[in-house]
Amino acid sequence: MLFRSLKRQIVDVIVSDQRMPGMTGIELLRAARELNPHAMRILLTGYSDLNAIIGSINEGEIFRFVNKPWSNEDLSTTVARAVSAARASAAVAAKQSADGPAPQAPSGPLPSVLVMDDDKRVPAQIQAILGEDCRVFGATTMDEAVSLLEREQIGVVISDT
Repeated sequence: MLFRSLKRQIVDVIVSDQRMPGMTGIELLRAARELNPHAMRILLTGYSDLNAIIGSINEGEIFRFVNKPWSNEDLSTTVARAVSAARASAAVAAKQSADGPAPQAPSGPLPSVLVMDDDKRVPAQIQAILGEDCRVFGATTMDEAVSLLEREQIGVVISDT
């Protein structure tokens, strides 16, 4: 039923729990992405699903993940941001299809990398490898990582699992 609806109408946001009977949330969001690529996908999950979360982020299957138990205010804010992002993405896609691809802006914030590792020296080592072309943030706990992901525009996550 859901997949038929996604074929017929535009949806801004899809929210799924990771643990469901019959399929995982990631499987559902992966299929939803194929049917409605501009929809932002939000995954509700517990910390025990960290590998699934990282995989789905790396594959572009989710916009954000929300940890259980969640705050209703945080979930509401996340969904509102997802709606804005979906509509902006759809507008850019519509403009590009009408005008051709937009030129890339030469300036902007430096790309950011989040390094999740128990060893506090690793982010500095990664920063030394990457040089001044990137900003590197470090987190030793999931709470620190989530806080950084909420505050900073992270493009790459490096994790020692």
